[in-house]
Amino acid sequence: MLSRIAALAFFIAAFGALPASGQDVTRDVKGEVLVVLAKEAEGPVDAKLKSIDALQKPPFNSFKTMELLATHEVTLGEATPATVQLPNGRSLQIKLVERMADGRHKVSVSINRPDKQDYLPLLTVIASGEPFFVAGQKHAGGTLVIGVKIAGKSAKSSK
Repeated sequence: MLSRIAALAFFIAAFGALPASGQDVTRDVKGEVLVVLAKEAEGPVDAKLKSIDALQKPPFNSFKTMELLATHEVTLGEATPATVQLPNGRSLQIKLVERMADGRHKVSVSINRPDKQDYLPLLTVIASGEPFFVAGQKHAGGTLVIGVKIAGKSAKSSK
């Protein structure tokens, strides 16, 4: 009996206390940010971008050249926004606003002003696992198109 108690104490110390049955486990939300340089002039479109439906529709289909500059894995916590440095010197910030009952996540996306630390809100969306895109930042003779994909479902414990 004493060995079982010692084993349980070791397990809890190593892995943390277990949640009560049916209780939600609040976990960080994983996501991905795509940084694309888009231009209206005819040119190549990165193969990784050709299969993304949103980029084939207005207003993004007006860009005839798309280069994937960077991909960033991000983690959003209840009080921890994710920040991504953009190639034009600005920073993109993504905050988890709400975990929806259906497993989606409401997130806000902001960008800092040039040479400032404060962030200007761009939009708030309910992310469903599909990427959403924002554009408008000028860079290297084109426009930065920023794609944000947030994981679809929150992790929950088994019931």
